[in-house]
Amino acid sequence: MNERKQSDLFEAFLRHAHSHASPVVVVSDGASNNAGTKNRRKVLDYYVENGFLVDSFAVDAQSYRQDPKFAVASYPPGLKDWAEFGAPEGSPGRVSWHPGYQYHRFTAWLIVMGLLEGLELFLENREEMMETVDVLPLPQQLPKPTECSTLPAFFGCSSTFIPSHTCWSSYQPQVDSTKDLSSVIVGGLSPVQESESEKDSLELLKKNGGWKRARNPKESQASKKSNLLDLGYKDAKTVYMGVVASGLLELELELELELELADDDNDVTVVICEGSEGGNQKSGLNGVRPCKLEVSAGPSSNRFAQKDAPDRTRHRVQV
Repeated sequence: MNERKQSDLFEAFLRHAHSHASPVVVVSDGASNNAGTKNRRKVLDYYVENGFLVDSFAVDAQSYRQDPKFAVASYPPGLKDWAEFGAPEGSPGRVSWHPGYQYHRFTAWLIVMGLLEGLELFLENREEMMETVDVLPLPQQLPKPTECSTLPAFFGCSSTFIPSHTCWSSYQPQVDSTKDLSSVIVGGLSPVQESESEKDSLELLKKNGGWKRARNPKESQASKKSNLLDLGYKDAKTVYMGVVASGLLELELELELELELADDDNDVTVVICEGSEGGNQKSGLNGVRPCKLEVSAGPSSNRFAQKDAPDRTRHRVQV
């Protein structure tokens, strides 16, 4: 967690987690005496006490090093070398605010111990639990929000209903390949998608127009460093790049609206996220030139598989 003293976004995450069956949330946060950590633990406790997220737990590796019975010189092996990295010098990510390999190992051990408690309970009561085992139905409503009630509606905290959302991303890897952002792009791409660098990409866009998918600059540099050190680099934070000459990037999103609901209850929010540029305020949606958005709606096009749903009408939204 890196929300400092905040807990509202953490609560919004917990509420969205309930769109999955029987979610288990494992929180690796700051030291237990930190104000932000206390706030988030309080929120998690609130949901557990109300019968939600009952198998969830938090781990706090830092508190073990702060235990007064340990002197720094007498730390057991698991509490030593927390600032040491397993990757060689020059690797991306070797910065003071990132945990070292021993910190990661100890945190992983704490998570395993938490999961083993559940396994131990099952083994002790296996016969009885197997007779009564069942898939719990999704809850229909959540308790009232405590910290996030003032956030915009799309955070899922404006009512007690379980929030739902669909996310399309250009980041890799992905669990569900059908949710790649490319699957909803229907127009506006550059005819040339291959280039060696960000500079080449921008020059191609200025010349040919359209939008191009590429790694952001910091990601590209980190990937090159990792490959040179033979570390591998599984993550790919690719974004769709555009310039003034690119024109509109057209997305088509399919929505299902309840026919019996009033128009006000069928409001839909579309959230567009910009890729991280490492604090560069001259690029992205906060750039020198404003980003123009155009939204239109209409009946679902034939490219979507029509489903038998008499109580729903399928629409498309173009952005």
